[in-house]
Amino acid sequence: MWHPGVYVWWHSVNGVIKVGRHFTNSRKRAIEHINANTGGKMRDFASDNNTKIILFNVIDKEKIHWVAALEVFFERVLSPEIKAARLG
Repeated sequence: MWHPGVYVWWHSVNGVIKVGRHFTNSRKRAIEHINANTGGKMRDFASDNNTKIILFNVIDKEKIHWVAALEVFFERVLSPEIKAARLG
C-alpha cells in the first residue's frame, strides 16, 4: 500500500530535478510525470539509470499536514531544476 507523501526526483549528475506531493499516493503521482513529460524532460530522466525517485511518506494519515510543509521546504531549499508551478 502506498501513502501520502513528498517525492523527489534526483539525478546523480544534475541533482534535484523535481519535487512534488500527493495526498493519497506519492509514488503514483511521481510516476505520472513520465507520461506527462513534465518540463519537457521527465521522459529522458526516467530512462536514465542515474535517476532515482525518493519518497518521503507519512504512515499516519492524521499527519498529512507534514506532506504540504515538507514539499514547500524541499522546493525552496533543494531548488529543483523543474519548479512546482503552484509554488512559483
